[in-house]
Amino acid sequence: EWGRGTGKTTWEAILIDYIVRKMPRSKWAFYAPSYTKFMADEIGAIKLGLEFLGLYEEVHYVIGRKAAAKMNFEVAWQSPDYYANCIHFENGTTFQVLSGSCEDVAVGVNFDGLIVTEAVYCDIETLERKVYPTLRGSNPKAFKDINIFTCKFFLSTTNVDSKGAWFTDLEHVAKDNPESSVFIQAITEDNSENLADGYLEEQRKVSNSPSVFAAEFYCVRPRITANAFYTLLNEDIHSYSTIPLSTYGDSRDDEDCIPEQPLEIGLDFGSVIICAAIAHRLPKELRFVKSMYVLGKENKIQDDLADDIAEYYKHHKRKIIRLYYDAQGNIATGVTRQTRAQQFANRLRKHGFVVMLMTKARRNGGHEEKQILWQKIMDESNSDYPRFRINKNKANNLLVSMLNTPVFRDSKGKIHKDKRSEARMRDSQRQYASDPGDSADYFAIEIGRPILYKLSPIY
Repeated sequence: EWGRGTGKTTWEAILIDYIVRKMPRSKWAFYAPSYTKFMADEIGAIKLGLEFLGLYEEVHYVIGRKAAAKMNFEVAWQSPDYYANCIHFENGTTFQVLSGSCEDVAVGVNFDGLIVTEAVYCDIETLERKVYPTLRGSNPKAFKDINIFTCKFFLSTTNVDSKGAWFTDLEHVAKDNPESSVFIQAITEDNSENLADGYLEEQRKVSNSPSVFAAEFYCVRPRITANAFYTLLNEDIHSYSTIPLSTYGDSRDDEDCIPEQPLEIGLDFGSVIICAAIAHRLPKELRFVKSMYVLGKENKIQDDLADDIAEYYKHHKRKIIRLYYDAQGNIATGVTRQTRAQQFANRLRKHGFVVMLMTKARRNGGHEEKQILWQKIMDESNSDYPRFRINKNKANNLLVSMLNTPVFRDSKGKIHKDKRSEARMRDSQRQYASDPGDSADYFAIEIGRPILYKLSPIY
């Protein structure tokens, strides 16, 4: 499960080279959603990868035909009669490209192994019914001791819908069978040294869907079931796009930022990640204009996040911040005797901001209460609640976090936000786990609770 730009086709070339050296005269299936797309988009990158390994077209292999007799190539143990969709190597190893768009794919053929490329776009029923049964081996006696004989390799970006969910489900197969299977995940950042400068950020800017961007570049699997914590959140309804007004690199670029309005900031403290959800509280709208975070793996602490916020909003005309946060932030630390919230507020005050601490409790509200409040806010049928809107460009990780956070019920039927994504994701992916959604929850509690229980507003 590799993100865009992580070198999937280069790895395919490495795998092909290994197969050629280990299994001469073998015949492998190369399964792709479309033969035309494979030949147009992938084969060029595979050929370049093979060149890196010292294998050259028309010298060591030919594509789309059987090698001419004068080239003295061997043939596979069970060589195909039709080579138009094959890659034929000099030692006889042959890769036959199968297309998911063909009705008679792999009928009556024997293969020694399978490579499935762009797996999330392939039909699992066709693979199981027509392709897997062909992995009988072209010469089992010759290959029985080879470790990759009859192996299946699957390569793809992360699925963005339920059709491709079978691919990411293979992770569980690998975990349940560690002696015979392996699962490898890589995100785009892992290969940044081989990508153009600014590639990832440019892709973020042009992406129309934060959830698709997170899936394809960070391997963040989108929610494809109904068991969502934010049950009514709809990316099409509750999010919007903006275009930077200039190139200042701060809030002056943001057309939805209102310099005369105070900043409402939800804050989630943590050791791996500290998140801030930044909003404007308008008369009829709670508008999340930006999300920010710092990662512990980068040796960043909450002071760094406060400094980042202050720097980004240094030209904001009304330097008033209302701070909502995890109630644990009201518990004093042993060293300074100040709470984490007080420390954060004081850091912002040094930059000239007036900061009001809006969370008074020492315990957070229950998950069920938070879910109900979000339902009432996102439903938009009750005008007592502000409508919810989020900038998909500037707060994309917050939107993805909220879209993907599931819910579960314990043995007593009590609702809980499912925070297992925080443990499953690598530290460099944590901006897409449930943590950012937590930073937004503190708004729902402090703003929605007075409306729900008909209490006096908090301000």
